[in-house]
Amino acid sequence: MSQTLVPLIQMGAWEAHAHRFVESKNRHCDLGGRGFYEYFTHHWPTFSRYRWVEHLEGVHDHVCFERPASYGVLNPDRHKHCPRALELVKKLFLGTGSDRRMWELLDFAIRKDELQLAGFDYHQQIFPILCDFGLNDWRLCWTNYYRIVDDRLEILVNG
Repeated sequence: MSQTLVPLIQMGAWEAHAHRFVESKNRHCDLGGRGFYEYFTHHWPTFSRYRWVEHLEGVHDHVCFERPASYGVLNPDRHKHCPRALELVKKLFLGTGSDRRMWELLDFAIRKDELQLAGFDYHQQIFPILCDFGLNDWRLCWTNYYRIVDDRLEILVNG
């Protein structure tokens, strides 16, 4: 495994341990490995999406995202897109929009009319952002980086 993955994977492991601890405390029992599975099932996709947006905005270079020239492509000082449209795409992608649902690439295509009713030209404003955004490039399969054995979380990346 690449050394470039280590910081991101360690951050994810810390989040998984924190989830297990908090949920175990809330439920008054040690969740064990189930707490880790819950984290990866329910929270890992959101964690990955937020790291992808950090990478695109140039906040943190998560070099494990291997899309060429993606770091900082949506930095407010560099991007060429309508700021309002970019904010909308980010909100919908991260699930912070009004419906709290994380939009996938097909959602943007299927729901063009909604976007146009909100005052955005899909082809001129939204589609170019989606091309730079790389909505499928953020996906990191947690089983490639972690293993849960005997209620312990093992990191499969050498650090």
